[in-house]
Amino acid sequence: WLEELTAAGCLGDFSDVSIGIRDGFCLGVSSRLTSTYISRNHKSASDHPEAVALHISTELAACQYFGPFHPDHLESLIGPFCT
Repeated sequence: WLEELTAAGCLGDFSDVSIGIRDGFCLGVSSRLTSTYISRNHKSASDHPEAVALHISTELAACQYFGPFHPDHLESLIGPFCT
């Protein structure tokens, strides 16, 4: 991205893009999670588990989803998270 923005003469206007890709984008959240929170599934997911399973299998096949992960294992990899 840095090379493309430089070549297009846009680096001055969009320098935050290459920095964000490299270092992560600031989303304005100033606090860190201290524990993991996993919310319950929405009622529609419970009412239509076959639709959820189809969506998940499609995303897994396209390498858009990874897992499944046990919450403890995932937390050991990325730290506390919120779903």
